[in-house]
Amino acid sequence: MKRLIYILVVVLLVVLVSGCTSNESSKTFSGNNVTFQYPGTWEENNLTKDYMANVGNDTESFSLFSINTTYGGINVGNSTLSKMVRNYKLANLTTEKTLTVDGVNATLLSSPDKIRTRSIALWIKGDKFFQAEYNSQDSSTATFEKILSTIKST
Repeated sequence: MKRLIYILVVVLLVVLVSGCTSNESSKTFSGNNVTFQYPGTWEENNLTKDYMANVGNDTESFSLFSINTTYGGINVGNSTLSKMVRNYKLANLTTEKTLTVDGVNATLLSSPDKIRTRSIALWIKGDKFFQAEYNSQDSSTATFEKILSTIKST
């Protein structure tokens, strides 16, 4: 009887532990002075000269670019960030959230609707202004936020 209970406990533990793991794999993008993880079912897409990274699949995409915040020896970063947030709000990206990206505060703006979700994250790190964009047929920003949480820039 004790042996049967022991076996049942072991089987129960195996079931519980296996239920806590995820089968979703991830890939790592590393290039253009940035690294991040993205879903394993996605592929890297061709880059235009303005983008640091561009990954996705048929229904979702993530892209990232940055520019220097110093112009003519003057750091215009915070005013640029405020203007960008204001402009995106005027463009119907009305859902706003603050989160941490690469160790600094970022603003996440999104416009979920019944057809697709467009989300933008904006932040400044050092002398760089970063913008990440996520497009999805899903109304959630969970995948976007997961990618953002893994970004490391150099």
